[in-house]
Amino acid sequence: ENAMRCKRNCPLALVARRNAVDISLVDALVRKQCQNKLYKLYEPKPVGNIIPFKTRDTYHVFIDLPRLSLQLAVFVRENSVMSSLFVSPQIIRPETRDAFVHLANAANCAEVTFGQFVVDDNDLTYLTWVPDWMIEEHPEEARQALFSDGVRRYEQMQEPLLGLAVGLWSAEKAVRYIETLYDQGYVRDDEFE
Repeated sequence: ENAMRCKRNCPLALVARRNAVDISLVDALVRKQCQNKLYKLYEPKPVGNIIPFKTRDTYHVFIDLPRLSLQLAVFVRENSVMSSLFVSPQIIRPETRDAFVHLANAANCAEVTFGQFVVDDNDLTYLTWVPDWMIEEHPEEARQALFSDGVRRYEQMQEPLLGLAVGLWSAEKAVRYIETLYDQGYVRDDEFE
C-alpha cells in the first residue's frame, strides 16, 4: 500500500527507500583504515584558548606517501558515503591544467573502479561514491573503495604527477606512462627519463 509507484501507477518494489547510513559502521571503517601508519585522522580538539578549524566533511584524513601528501575528505550522506582524495598542497597551475585533464582521462579509461579522477580549479581529485548497502553488506570492499583504491592509484601516478607539476613532462608523456603501466603492468624508468 505504501510502495512507491511509477507514472503508470505500477509499484516500484526495487526502489523502496533504505534506511540512513549507519554512522557507526562508517566510523569503524575510518578508524580501521587509520591504523595504517600512513593515515592520520584529523580530530579537532581545543588546546587552551586555541580552537582548531572545523572541516565540512564528516571525517578528514591526512595521508603521507613517500613523495606526495594527500588529504581525504569523507562525507556521510543519507544513503551513501562519498570520499574526495586530493593532493596537498595543490600541484596544478593554470598553464598545466589541460595536461592534468588529459592525465585524469587516461587514468579513468585505464581502470574501472568505484572512483574517478576529476580536475577542478587547481586540484586533481579522486572522487568515490559507495551506496549504503555496500557499507552494511560488504564493509571490506567499501573500505577499499573509499580509502585504498585512490591512494594506490596516486602512488602509481607519482612520476607523471610530479613531472607535470614541475613542467618537465608533457601531457603526451604522462598519458603514455599511464597506458604503459596498465598495458604492461609495469613501467621502465629509463623509458621516461
